[in-house]
Amino acid sequence: MFKKESAKLEEIDKLLTKGNYREGLEIIDEYLSESDMGTPFQIELLLRKSKIHFYIADYTTCLTLANKSLILSEVLDDSLLIIDSLQIEGEVKNELGQTGEFASILKQIEEQLETIHEKTGIASQKRRAEYNKLVGLFQMRRNEMDKAIENFQKSLTFFQQQGNEEKIAEVLFRLGYASFVKGDKDGRSIILDAIKIQEKIGNREVLSGTLLGFSNTFLRNSELKEASLYIDKVFKILKNTENKNLLGQVNLLQGLIYYLSGEFSSALKFLNKSLDFFKEIDNKGLIGSLVSNIALIHRLRGNLDLSLASFDYSLRIFEELDIKRNVAYHLDRLGSVYSQKGDYDLAFVYFYKALEITKKLNVENSIGMILYNIISVSIFDNDLENAQQYLKQLQKLNKKKTNDNINLWSRVAEALVLKFKRNEQDLERALNILKQIAEEKIINIEIYGDVLLNLCDILLNQIRKNSNEESFTEMKKYLYLLYEMASKQESLWLIAQANWLLAYLALIELDIVKAHHMFTQAQQIAEEKGFKRLAMTISNEFDIMLRDSQAIELTTKKDLSLANRVERSGFENIIKKIKQNYIDAEDLPVEKPVMLIIFNPTGIPIYHQTFLQEKIKHNDMIIEEFTLSISNILKDTPKGKKPLQRILYRDLLVILKSFNDLSFCYVFDGQSYTALEKLETIITSLQNQLPELWNTILEQSQKGESVDPLTEQNLVFFVKNLFTSSVSANN
Repeated sequence: MFKKESAKLEEIDKLLTKGNYREGLEIIDEYLSESDMGTPFQIELLLRKSKIHFYIADYTTCLTLANKSLILSEVLDDSLLIIDSLQIEGEVKNELGQTGEFASILKQIEEQLETIHEKTGIASQKRRAEYNKLVGLFQMRRNEMDKAIENFQKSLTFFQQQGNEEKIAEVLFRLGYASFVKGDKDGRSIILDAIKIQEKIGNREVLSGTLLGFSNTFLRNSELKEASLYIDKVFKILKNTENKNLLGQVNLLQGLIYYLSGEFSSALKFLNKSLDFFKEIDNKGLIGSLVSNIALIHRLRGNLDLSLASFDYSLRIFEELDIKRNVAYHLDRLGSVYSQKGDYDLAFVYFYKALEITKKLNVENSIGMILYNIISVSIFDNDLENAQQYLKQLQKLNKKKTNDNINLWSRVAEALVLKFKRNEQDLERALNILKQIAEEKIINIEIYGDVLLNLCDILLNQIRKNSNEESFTEMKKYLYLLYEMASKQESLWLIAQANWLLAYLALIELDIVKAHHMFTQAQQIAEEKGFKRLAMTISNEFDIMLRDSQAIELTTKKDLSLANRVERSGFENIIKKIKQNYIDAEDLPVEKPVMLIIFNPTGIPIYHQTFLQEKIKHNDMIIEEFTLSISNILKDTPKGKKPLQRILYRDLLVILKSFNDLSFCYVFDGQSYTALEKLETIITSLQNQLPELWNTILEQSQKGESVDPLTEQNLVFFVKNLFTSSVSANN
């Protein structure tokens, strides 16, 4: 190639290194339009144009150009240029997760390298270094981290000798990430070295990709604040980018942070944005991963059928792409959802298929996870023999001592099996194993939560047998530890469940006010963060507790033993539900409205409306007695502190909600979930749709007066149309 052409290529390379892709494309197209250029120069230009389209995630154009350069290189019989073309195709296949085609390309590159292996020039060594990097990427996809690290190190050594900072940073990132996944402490510091070099070079989009990878290391350890810090940086850098791949990646990671925080509505917003970007570039692998994360959210929200459909959709994608490790993962996830539905037979079908694939791949971490799931579900299915059979396999795997997660799963699974045997000696051994794990550093939030719940389960058994105060104190300690862990990890899903458990703890301690407060808190968190099914379940349990004769007796008989209080509270049943990820599957029936009363700040009723005459029977004495009771509650509540309250009055439930200077009291027959929704609708609709009526009610309330006849008439009309279609107003 002539010096003039080499200078032109050098000019383009400088632009690409800095990330000036648009300017680079303009110059390349200008040179390609010249009619007198030689074929080698044309191929080099096509290769650089192909790389630009790779950088901006236009993979279709990238492959078209790489294939064109490959054909021309084959005509010239130039092995070096053939390798360059194949390497670009390999990069694309890796990004798209097309491992079968990626493997085929690596084989072709290897064949070309064999034809030039005798050459010792820098050009051939550079191709070998690029090949080592590609092989490392392929091995990472197969979870062969030791082999990947070895190949990345070979590649890095060459580029360091050449002083190529751009390539040094690229390979350092790959090396650091593989080291981190393997569990090496130096992984993150290696990635930071790559970031420093890329900041110096100034290619904002390449830097963004590395920052996203660094952020993902924090996500993998549930260090959400640190992950958010780097994702925020990337959002700022990518403000004006058109790179669909990077935009998809940053929205994906932001969605995962919200998902891990329990902010499911926000998570879905970002995940769906990400999905749109990946669909535009037709990245099937990332589409499959995204839909899988969306499936997890559906599962936690209790939409199990939707979760199954989404997991199945992702499974089909990874079967088509022939990414067997991902196929196994989705089979395992489908098994977990079926176990949550209580269909254990079908759950085991999926677990066993997943286990068969992971054993062939020899992916120890995945094998350990699936074995643990099989053991857990066997316990739920009361199949001790099956649990023991797979525990032996997990313990054998753990003897290799290569993985902290496998060690954790093995010990927890052993405790579950011992606990299931129910004899005193085995229960004591299970208790000791779980206590030891509870004191260790958290490496898996979900498993750690299981550990604490099973500890409470064993301690509950001890309390029921002999009213053991020491066991009760220990159980309290672990429940508050669960709450602290959920708060530290900012997992609102766990925080809601922890509040739910603490409500029962307060009930056992006869702190009824606190119990009601914790129930309300749990339901409100679940509702606000989009865990509708969980909110409905908690609400229904609250109603049951209020109406349950044993729970009522518990609140009135102060001399009951600790064992009796635990028994009557129903606490053990709630722990069991949470351990099994139980959520009520069906919508709760709509309640029947009985009466609505509005009180002023001093607890004086200024408006009331009756709906079910047969429940009240126009008995003024009952209405007066009830109104007086509510007035006393409002008067006894400190000013400025009037939270949502739920009360049992005779055989009816009452929701009392204060807003501004008004308190709304809704009396109904049935369950509370839809009742609360209805009361919220009344308050917000009055404010937003009828501000004049709202202000009039406030003014008359502040004067200590009942609403005037016209205001009352407007309220009756409003409530009748909004509240129920079968209202019988009684003034």
